[in-house]
Amino acid sequence: MNEQIGSGSENGIPKELDLAIGSQRTRLVMVGSREQSFLTIREDEPTVEKIKSQAKNLLTYQSWWLTDWVETLGDLKEKWELIIGENQTINIYNFFRPLSESETDQIKKVFHIAQTYLADYIDKIEDIVISPVQLNNDKSGQPMNGNWLHTDPHRAMALYPAIFEQKPWRVSEATSSFSGILMHELGHTLATGTRNEWAKEFNWRGVSIEEGERKIHPGGGIIYEICEEPERCVTDYAKSDAYEDLAESFSAYVFDPDILDPRRLEFFKRKLPQNKGNEKSVEIQLSSQDEAKLPKLPDRTTYTIAPQLVHVITKVD
Repeated sequence: MNEQIGSGSENGIPKELDLAIGSQRTRLVMVGSREQSFLTIREDEPTVEKIKSQAKNLLTYQSWWLTDWVETLGDLKEKWELIIGENQTINIYNFFRPLSESETDQIKKVFHIAQTYLADYIDKIEDIVISPVQLNNDKSGQPMNGNWLHTDPHRAMALYPAIFEQKPWRVSEATSSFSGILMHELGHTLATGTRNEWAKEFNWRGVSIEEGERKIHPGGGIIYEICEEPERCVTDYAKSDAYEDLAESFSAYVFDPDILDPRRLEFFKRKLPQNKGNEKSVEIQLSSQDEAKLPKLPDRTTYTIAPQLVHVITKVD
């Protein structure tokens, strides 16, 4: 459909545009301010084509269920709702196999414990996607257990078949591998405000190409930083980078704090003291077959147009 420019337009752009992403459609509605809009289109010379293209990219980036990756997952087997308190529901989209009672109990327990440390970090989580397609970790070279699909903020997590295998937890015998790794993934939410401080505190430094130190992880990923005191890391995997060191150490702090390097333990005690007494209720329930569906685009998506961001480089002699 070609949008016609007329009375319902601004600077030659129709106030409303039809947008299709795969089989889904939404109506883009131009509004006057960023406070009213869901999307900000940054264009100095906007056209219908540029607006649609940028809106599609933004919506796909924000919505895992609009990506091509979803086509590799097959049919949705079941959907669960993890309900935390009165205001947060995390949807679990399971494409793998039905979850066992033990697995759902562990999910519930991990989130109940995590909120006593991470209440301000995990409240933005919206979705957990359980994939039947196993990927390899580009750091360890081992089968991947989980990763984050959206990290700004941490809104959607993916879990892979490896996390469900019956195996010892690589950190400690204090809990199951499933619970330990799930807590590790939640520990990644700390990176938003803590990673740089952690890296500085525990002597992580970037690897310079000029130094000739750029190496490759066992899984094929590029090594961007190294720890000057790797013997203090809680596991070999924690030696991968500061991001993994932080998450791996956090999971140890929760389940077996005595195995942590004393400085790391003190860091968490200082930054993340456990806040018991104000826990929210955590429940998990299976959705009905009628409710077991992927999200859909809203009928209307508001947007506003703003100038492109300009980076000014000042040369200092």
